[in-house]
Amino acid sequence: MRSRKLFLAVLALAIVFCLSATVEVSHAITTAFTHSSDYFSALGLAGVSLVTETYESLPLNSLIAAGSTVGPFTYSAFPAGVQGRVDNLFDRIGNQSLAASRPGNPSGGFFFAGDTLTVSFSPSTAVGVFINANVTPGSSDLFIATPVGFVGTGGPASNRDISNLYFAGLISDTPFTSAVIGSFGAGQGSSFNIDNLSIAPSPVPEPTTLLLFGTAMAGIGMSWRRRRRAT
Repeated sequence: MRSRKLFLAVLALAIVFCLSATVEVSHAITTAFTHSSDYFSALGLAGVSLVTETYESLPLNSLIAAGSTVGPFTYSAFPAGVQGRVDNLFDRIGNQSLAASRPGNPSGGFFFAGDTLTVSFSPSTAVGVFINANVTPGSSDLFIATPVGFVGTGGPASNRDISNLYFAGLISDTPFTSAVIGSFGAGQGSSFNIDNLSIAPSPVPEPTTLLLFGTAMAGIGMSWRRRRRAT
């Protein structure tokens, strides 16, 4: 009976640990970047590897529908009636970037001011993207929003990172699995396309509390079996 009570106590404690891990995201420590050199330098110093979608290997003007997985990313949501489109018309890093296919303009459109797109991916501790856009009134009118934090970019041309592209990046001590990329509404944000979307996959996708849970359960199970044999 005593072993059973101990088992239940450990189980309850493990559940508390797991719940704590679930809400830990609200206490994540994040660092925001608006210059790609700082972002890449910070990741390099930490020995972190990036996975980047450059859109170079995809057929020109190919479409990405909501829910499609391309490379490391699932494009979970686009604005209503809009699909992603591999583009070579607008400013970009290489030869191609991701723009929009809109009703009435299937092969030549931007994402508009106020638009957002959502991507999901394996647990990662960083996300970054280049955003081609007009200058905006504020320095946070273009953005990445994640469950662990927000980074805004934009503003005058002097805030641009490479050519006409702004950069937004975020590094966190807590893995996350999704990001919303977008622009605030008309009069504040800008039409845009994106390029070189990157993530830093977490080397340990499961929280250590799950390992503690498994170790505790194994230990208490062995103890229970020994006591049963001894009686």
